[in-house]
Amino acid sequence: DYYIDDKGIKPTDFLNLNIEELKGGMSGALVEKRNNKVYKTDKSTSDAVAWYRIASKYFNTPKVESVIGNTMCMEFITHSGEPNVFKAVEILKKVKKIRVAKVSFDTYQNRIAEHLKINTMLEADEKESIKLILKKWEDAFNAESSFSHGDFSIDNLLNHDGEIYLIDPIYII
Repeated sequence: DYYIDDKGIKPTDFLNLNIEELKGGMSGALVEKRNNKVYKTDKSTSDAVAWYRIASKYFNTPKVESVIGNTMCMEFITHSGEPNVFKAVEILKKVKKIRVAKVSFDTYQNRIAEHLKINTMLEADEKESIKLILKKWEDAFNAESSFSHGDFSIDNLLNHDGEIYLIDPIYII
């Protein structure tokens, strides 16, 4: 269902609105491209917005234009070609140096546990083994915590006119 405020969009614009669901993430969030904007609805929207506000000071991210409830609206970044590996490494170096409120490794462990629940390729004992390994290294990771993208994968690096933009953070402040 869509609620349309008469000042937000004209009826003709609404009729011509091109809505496309964007898939690929594993968060379960609803992500839609509506014309040239991306709308993401998720329970962790406030955390994502906080990440974008900090991250935009250090590297390229889509501009967050508005937040209403659990939905954020941001600019759509066109992606063409693969990101430059050297630029990606430079971003990783910047991420490691950014110091903000301490982030616990529990957040990552919980995310992996959620992924393991839906994974059908691993046996139960393999899943438990992964959890135990993560628990074993918890203190080491907590000692080295920094501002983290949390999902720094090639799918979350967009190449736009030769510049890399980061999207889809996993970050809890």
